[in-house]
Amino acid sequence: MDAFPFLPLAAAMVSVLLTMGFIGPPRTAAGRVLTVLALFAGYLAWYWLGLPALLHLTATHGIWGSLAPLTGS
Repeated sequence: MDAFPFLPLAAAMVSVLLTMGFIGPPRTAAGRVLTVLALFAGYLAWYWLGLPALLHLTATHGIWGSLAPLTGS
């Protein structure tokens, strides 16, 4: 779990950028479908990878210790 802490964040950022129109605005039906798929993929990545990783880090290191991988300490 600890090996992929930024994958859900990256998926969520891409889905938000797609939704906001910064990466090819969804002007066509295919663009709208891709946007919905990106949002769904971001949700699944968070649910399957991000949330368990956050819960594991919090249980292992405490609420503030869960930020240790981000700070390098």
